[in-house]
Amino acid sequence: AVASVAALAAAAAPPAAVPLDELIAATDGFAEARKVGEGGFGRVYRCDALPSLPRVACGFAVKTALVGVGAQGFAELQSEVRTLSAACHRSLLPLLGVCLAPARACLVYPLCRGGSLEDRLYRAPAALQRLRMLGFETPPPPLSSAARLRVLRDAARALHYLHTLSPMILHRDVSAGNILLDERGNGYLADVGLARAAEATAGSNGQVSHLSTQRIFGKPGYMDSIIMHDGQASQLTDGFALGITLLVALTGRGALGLLNACDDALEEPDTAESIAAADAGWSAAQAEELARLVVGLAYERKKKRMPLAEALPRLEALAEAAG
Repeated sequence: AVASVAALAAAAAPPAAVPLDELIAATDGFAEARKVGEGGFGRVYRCDALPSLPRVACGFAVKTALVGVGAQGFAELQSEVRTLSAACHRSLLPLLGVCLAPARACLVYPLCRGGSLEDRLYRAPAALQRLRMLGFETPPPPLSSAARLRVLRDAARALHYLHTLSPMILHRDVSAGNILLDERGNGYLADVGLARAAEATAGSNGQVSHLSTQRIFGKPGYMDSIIMHDGQASQLTDGFALGITLLVALTGRGALGLLNACDDALEEPDTAESIAAADAGWSAAQAEELARLVVGLAYERKKKRMPLAEALPRLEALAEAAG
């Protein structure tokens, strides 16, 4: 049977070993014409079939380390393998294959032909080029408010799932660029290469575990000041990044400086329609509730923040009402 991304995410199958020569052949030698993405870790290439893996309707995305990525990059890749081998959720992008060849380490995922939430929101020339590589002959129409809410809900569900595992897993790099869409508009939380199991250290509320870290992770605009000041990643710092992602989806604007730019509307959420992206068709009620969730998740003071477990049902209700 030919599986969809959703079916693969629900399957809970362990990743298969994929030989490097097979990946080289399938990507035409990691050809530029097959490149669909690039990040700090390396590049992502598309291919249609791999003999070591079952046929899939969507094709495959091959994430490959940059040449000379070093021990640190290789360790992050191995962390991603461990995390995704232990985790399974219908909105978490599943790891299908692994190649840990020293010459070029690769991870294989289902190809999300809907692109990233970031590319679908910003629609910059580079974003449209990546979408063309995924099969969009013409630029896709702007995502509606209902479509944005469904994708945000899916990603929030996957993040909450990671937080409820034992040991709890922190994503540490939630952003609109790390939320992918399949051809049906379902959302998937991706890029867990920086994820780590949290220490069993309870906070003052007896619930929040944290992970002390010497390295600062996350993208500009999505990074929580708690991490920068205290060096502690937690459920709340993941929640902060999700809150910024909600604001990015509401406004259609870049994350850097966005919280400050939207200060007035966030202080008075009943005016949030003023910052909502006009091409999404947000209603005043949707904009107001989303703004309240942004404030709750991304509040400056840690003790006053809304836990993800509290924000998720409200986001689910918003998505359900939008249809």
